[in-house]
Amino acid sequence: MSLSVGAVKFDPRVDELGDKFYVDIDPESCVKHGLRMDVSTVMWWLKQTEEARNAVTDHERLDLPAALEGFADWFGSTSLPTWGNGATFDNVIVRNAYTLCDIACPWEYYDDRCFRTLKSLSDVRPPRAAFDITLSTTPSTKHRPCR
Repeated sequence: MSLSVGAVKFDPRVDELGDKFYVDIDPESCVKHGLRMDVSTVMWWLKQTEEARNAVTDHERLDLPAALEGFADWFGSTSLPTWGNGATFDNVIVRNAYTLCDIACPWEYYDDRCFRTLKSLSDVRPPRAAFDITLSTTPSTKHRPCR
């Protein structure tokens, strides 16, 4: 289950970031559409700062299909390399949500990319800005990109 979808367009050959997307998702809608809540993740959030916990609860949220359709509109109609933080994490979760909601995923499976792998390569470096993407309003509040 995901509480939000955030993304930034970038070209790994250019040292700048492009358009940003961010939407909060209603967790009840996620469960209704077949996503599961991971207890260890909920427990992790409960141990975070008050600011981080409030970031999870203090926003208007869209239902899952509306959030996914908004992301697809932002993404565009052409499949592009889509970088997730881990080969089996972000992209897999979002693709699964599209499948459960019976909405076409905006990128093709062969465009899945692992940003963690790219960061680890010594001879290939994505834009410095991609490493510096602020995932929070403060260093202690994780998982709040593009705000």
